Amino acid sequence: MEQLLKTQDRYTKEQIADAFQRAGLLPTLLVQYAKNGDGIETRVLEQLVHMGKTSYMVAVLANGSDERLRGKFLENFGRHTDPQIRSWVAGMATHEPDLELRHKAVNIALGLPQMGGI
Repeated sequence: MEQLLKTQDRYTKEQIADAFQRAGLLPTLLVQYAKNGDGIETRVLEQLVHMGKTSYMVAVLANGSDERLRGKFLENFGRHTDPQIRSWVAGMATHEPDLELRHKAVNIALGLPQMGGI
């Protein structure tokens, strides 16, 4: 994970990101991200989102992830311009079972300011 953050070489970053996906490491990374606050996992996810490597992440979030993970990801990445994240937020705004998270997703989808933490 640290190599993804340290390298400046775009090709190397792409290779590492693809290896994460092929090896099935993203679900574990997301679980650690939900547990560990703002550690290395957050920085790795920020890098992956910046690279546009969001489809597998969003799939994990949409298919049975826990409320804490969805809330934290919504708080940290919900306003990102990535189309897959935008679509996930729109889906949360209409289908999220937790009403507090749904309300926050609606606000994000509408571009309203976010009040308070999740």
